[in-house]
Amino acid sequence: MIALYRSGRQADALERYRQVRTLLAEELGVGPSPYLRACEGMILRQDDALNPGSGRGDLPVTRFARGPAGRLAYQMLGDGPTNLVFIPGFSSNVEIRWEEPSLSQLFRRLARSARLILLDKRGTGLSDRDTGIPPIEEQVADVLAVMDAAGMQRATLLGIMDGGAIGLLTAAAQPERVSAVVTYASFSAFELLGAEGSAVFDALRAQLDHGVVFEDALPVIAPSRADDASFARWIGRYMRMAAGVGGGTALLDMFRQIDIRAALPDVAVPVLALHREHDRLIPSDNAAYIAEHVRDGRSVILPGSDTIIWAGDVDEFASQVEGFISEIHARIPLRRRQR
Repeated sequence: MIALYRSGRQADALERYRQVRTLLAEELGVGPSPYLRACEGMILRQDDALNPGSGRGDLPVTRFARGPAGRLAYQMLGDGPTNLVFIPGFSSNVEIRWEEPSLSQLFRRLARSARLILLDKRGTGLSDRDTGIPPIEEQVADVLAVMDAAGMQRATLLGIMDGGAIGLLTAAAQPERVSAVVTYASFSAFELLGAEGSAVFDALRAQLDHGVVFEDALPVIAPSRADDASFARWIGRYMRMAAGVGGGTALLDMFRQIDIRAALPDVAVPVLALHREHDRLIPSDNAAYIAEHVRDGRSVILPGSDTIIWAGDVDEFASQVEGFISEIHARIPLRRRQR
């Protein structure tokens, strides 16, 4: 479908979508996946993100902030009334991820109502890697350094997996810099994953340690896309360029050290903990734990089983984030709405 669109055949691409939709309904009694629906929408509006080879002129420029222990890659887009910092989970690459239609769609949608920062954590992507993977406590200063470089005095922090823990620690340590925190697929202590969750992490680490490619982990981290060969090839390439196999195993080792439970009572800003219901890697009850142990928290369980945020329904996720940020923005006195 995307190949047809990229060859200038928009009508044929949409017809192929309709054929697949009909086939799914008649043969399986189901509708198109969120990914296919997202692709249809991008084709209908002729989204430049579908043309990575020719339409990259409107992509945000990659900048570098000077952190306490190295340079940090980040991008900025949007000009909405609120500030939003996206702290990725596991690893990332701020330039390569624009190639994935669902992820591009998510970022562009969030940027319609916010001034959005995307960053690579230290040790991953285009940020300095020679320091290795730091513990999450050290990454609080990195987030603040990026905010300073972007001229953001205060922002909502949107953290994925370990990025959620970083966002919560930042709110506890520097509440004057944080308006609110949104977490997704996050946990406050590794031991709360239980024996089953720990075993899944052990299996993933063993796979990486023995040279198994990242895409072989899709049945766990993105089961809805496990049979999508194109997505599997892309996620493998993305992860290799984001951290590599050695970086991936180091990140999984760092995950085992996460325990921010003592800091949760110090988080005074509003917190929204999001999670997909049947996540195999990180059980969804971790969202409720976070919400119950901060001062002003709530949790929302989304349908689905994918840990990877853009493998599932990004529109429902974005709606939750946008609604929460709008509510928080309305609470903040005008004198505190600093850029």
